[in-house]
Amino acid sequence: MASENDKSISGRKIFFVNPSNTVQRTVIEHLRTMEYETYIITDYRMAKNALLVNKDSICYFCIDDMLSREAWHILIKGITQNTESFIGIEVGIISDSIPENKKEEFLRDINVTAGFFTTMSSDTLLREIVKSLDKLEARGMRKHIRLNCMNDDHAELFWITKDKKMFRLKILDVSKAGIAAKIPASQANAVAVNQLVSDAQVLLTAGATPISMSLKISAVKAATDFLLVVLMVTIDTPKDSLDRIQEHITHTLQQDFLYEMRGYALDKFNYELAARESNSSAAQK
Repeated sequence: MASENDKSISGRKIFFVNPSNTVQRTVIEHLRTMEYETYIITDYRMAKNALLVNKDSICYFCIDDMLSREAWHILIKGITQNTESFIGIEVGIISDSIPENKKEEFLRDINVTAGFFTTMSSDTLLREIVKSLDKLEARGMRKHIRLNCMNDDHAELFWITKDKKMFRLKILDVSKAGIAAKIPASQANAVAVNQLVSDAQVLLTAGATPISMSLKISAVKAATDFLLVVLMVTIDTPKDSLDRIQEHITHTLQQDFLYEMRGYALDKFNYELAARESNSSAAQK
């Protein structure tokens, strides 16, 4: 489990369960641009395991379809009332259809700490969710989401010098702000602190067109048999290059999350049946 100090530094993962296309387009895409680490869960049966694995995360349930309102209530209640298993989880709710007079009833035994957002414009919804996320220190102290590329053989950075020499660096991690990479110690003469690499080419996916970037080396550190090189993005890097970097980070994190979740069985509990039984029991009282 991450400590309070860890969360304040590294931030928290944010999950959206069953988001509509509108929420994905007008909220989630903007949050990702703003460097919130955001994931989409399209199947509610994956939600509990995702939260069990990712402790201290934040989860927004979009309750307008897929399940009845009563079934959503039972699912969410099972998370918010089981704090021993769902450690540090903050829950929020998004709905365009729930009547205001039903909102209090829905919340009767659910502890919602990340906000309950009902009918409002997309701009307002985004703004209110950002307020909630910042209060919960969702980004922590980090300004940019970094993607670990150590196990990705295709992630590399290269450039060609004026005398036609090519230097290739293995990328260790990448963000919109910069890149950490390594180069063989035998090529130490290729890199120096404050060196500007104005025509760097970044390759993150096999077969993809390289991403053109302007980088400045901010640090070079000796390791065992290689040099660790830290390169920061300069203002001369095209915006579309930064957009491609972010799209790659977002896509890879989402796919890695889905791949991890394949190792866990889907939630087989019948929430609709439980809701019907609950309603029947209440009617008999």
